[in-house]
Amino acid sequence: MKRFTVYSLRFTVCSFFFLFSLTGNWKLETGNCFAQTIEQLQQLLLVASQEDKPKILNQISEAYLKTNPEKCIDYAEQALKAARKENDTDAETGALINLGDGYNANKNQKKSVQYYKDAIKIFDEYNQPASSAYLWNKIGDSYIALQKYDEAVDANTKALDLFKKAGDKPGAATMHLEIGEIYFLQGKFESAINEYKQAQKSFENLKNAKGNINSLQMLGKAYSKWGNYDEAYLYLNQALEVAKKNKMSKEADAISLNLEKVKANLSNFQKSQTEFSQQKEKQTQAQINSLSAEKAKSLEEIEKLSYDAQLNELKIKARDDEIFRKKMEAQSQTKVNELLKKEKELQESELNKQKLIIWGGIGFSVLGGVLTVLVFIAYRSKKKANDVLKQKNDIIYKQKEQIEQKNVLITDSIDYAKNIQDAILPPPDMLSKHFPHFFILYKPKDIVSGDFFWMHEEASTGCFYIAAADCTGHGVPGAFMSLLGFLMLDDIVRNIHVTPAEILKEVNTQLMEMLHQNNENTTGKFGMDISLIKYNKQKKEITYAGAHNPLIILNNGQINEVKADRISIGTTINCSFTNNTVQAKEGDTIYLYSDGFQDQIGGEKRKKFLAFHFKEFLQQIHTQEPKKQKEELDKKHLEWRGKAEQTDDILIIGFKV
Repeated sequence: MKRFTVYSLRFTVCSFFFLFSLTGNWKLETGNCFAQTIEQLQQLLLVASQEDKPKILNQISEAYLKTNPEKCIDYAEQALKAARKENDTDAETGALINLGDGYNANKNQKKSVQYYKDAIKIFDEYNQPASSAYLWNKIGDSYIALQKYDEAVDANTKALDLFKKAGDKPGAATMHLEIGEIYFLQGKFESAINEYKQAQKSFENLKNAKGNINSLQMLGKAYSKWGNYDEAYLYLNQALEVAKKNKMSKEADAISLNLEKVKANLSNFQKSQTEFSQQKEKQTQAQINSLSAEKAKSLEEIEKLSYDAQLNELKIKARDDEIFRKKMEAQSQTKVNELLKKEKELQESELNKQKLIIWGGIGFSVLGGVLTVLVFIAYRSKKKANDVLKQKNDIIYKQKEQIEQKNVLITDSIDYAKNIQDAILPPPDMLSKHFPHFFILYKPKDIVSGDFFWMHEEASTGCFYIAAADCTGHGVPGAFMSLLGFLMLDDIVRNIHVTPAEILKEVNTQLMEMLHQNNENTTGKFGMDISLIKYNKQKKEITYAGAHNPLIILNNGQINEVKADRISIGTTINCSFTNNTVQAKEGDTIYLYSDGFQDQIGGEKRKKFLAFHFKEFLQQIHTQEPKKQKEELDKKHLEWRGKAEQTDDILIIGFKV
């Protein structure tokens, strides 16, 4: 519904309000004392201004992201349309991001990437590099889900450059980690290690302990997967030291577990050939071959020399061979020393572990005793707390009973209010005197309705007035407005003989004055949309004026839509409306209606029925008898609605001339 102002007749309002003054909160429903967040947003949406609607639609979309991606997408699409209509750039980018997130959650990464890129174009236009970087990172995640790793690297590299441009050092460091993770997934361990090292250096400079630990762990994981257990052990030890220094016990426990796995791999190093060790072995063999080629001539070359020369060359070769042998022995000894050193370190680590187990056992024994005492104390405290809780539960149960009783009283009051509202509405016989073939489809959303129909017969001229009005809100607020609108129309027409346009102008003026909405800068919160016709039976002439709601005339499949003024009653001071005169023809079927039918949410995609579908349906059924038309409209509404709730009050009046 629209945002409007409210009109009030003093005596009538006070009488009507008395029906709901039994409690301070008539909105309570049995069994649901607190409104859900999404329901609050949806209620807020009903009375929101056009300017606020895009933001509220985005909030509803975000709320549905984890539980219902389809609804998330639906509300994001509505938010995007509303934001573009209001030229709201912030809401537009939010809607595009919500669409990307919704499709991502719905496993449609291709669409999510497109919406993220649309949002990036706007951020780039307004020079927002950090926001663009955030979305490029999301695009990278989408590509990872599609196993398009090269595209994921490109996307995160763009995010890295943009974070650097924005001066966001933590963001840039995180991108190095993400790029490294992609390389790790591809088995490109050297490239992954290079990215992890850059991330680790950045986090260390930023004094970000958590980021530093994460980077060191990733380095340990990459080196271990590659087969270089020495480096893996080194980086995991560094990570453990940082975790202990910052008292991050959970991280320290996880790192210790990984260190044990690396130790096991080190002890089995002689039994296996990892990718890293195979690569190092090839490099060592290449060095030996190169050294042999540089230091000695081949035996074939030596045989071609003279005896003395051969003797001299053989001595040189023997000397060079001895030098080469000693170098190889030195290298082997160095390697042996390194292995012995590592073995000693492992033994010391194992010894420390045993000491830790012993002291841990003692500590656990002491702790067990302390815990026993604490458990006993906690038991006594809990028993006392349970007694207090039982008392509170008894109070809550009594309050619940009181609330249920109040809800019964409220419902009874609203039922009685419905009887009052039904009594005020004109009887169908009043319309049948002038138009024997007619129908009125009247379906309130709640017990009482914000939609109403009004009729008046002008004895002096023989003219007949008919109106279909749609007031702000539905239920009790709408019922207040319908009562005011009905009585106001009666008062104006009985005392002043004017045209439909002049009647609507007078209704608007009185409504603004009654609610003190006489400031030109005031935005209406309460009011109505209305279609009003004056039928001159002698001339067969229809004079129509409308606020938002049009008049539909159908004859032999041809539709004539008489447009309403695009302004609602109760929103603008000193507004005027237009009279439209139409010559009625035999066989014409006239329709006045509110927007409740066309705004009904339903169908497979949970969308509105929409105005053009409503008009098409009227074209299909207008040749049938009015009673049959009413049945078809009601049936169509129920089919489209399905299991969903009725969205709004529904009012359709149709009659044949």
